[in-house]
Amino acid sequence: MAIMTAYSFASDKFKPQVLCFFSIDAGSVYRGDKGCGAFSYQGSQFPGSGPCHLNGVVTLDQWWRHYNAHSESRHSWPCGFDVSDGRNEAGAVAFATGIAAMTKMGTESFRDSE
Repeated sequence: MAIMTAYSFASDKFKPQVLCFFSIDAGSVYRGDKGCGAFSYQGSQFPGSGPCHLNGVVTLDQWWRHYNAHSESRHSWPCGFDVSDGRNEAGAVAFATGIAAMTKMGTESFRDSE
């Protein structure tokens, strides 16, 4: 039994869209734009926490500097990688960069350390 299948085989099924990718829990419930926008919590705004490419962040090194720029609350500041279908190749590059960021973060990210 498949939980998900390729869209080409699912003509009459629900087709979820992957819109953004965060290398760490981004509190997407506190973000606008379907969970991909800037982080906002209890009246506090976090400029630069929206889509990475709109903040000039497209490489792993840029993301790492951006993530660490606010060491006291960096989990509120991460930008998200826009991996939406309309970005085509740029979305694929953004996804790969997000995976690389998870690796760079080590155990701080979602993955288990082994």
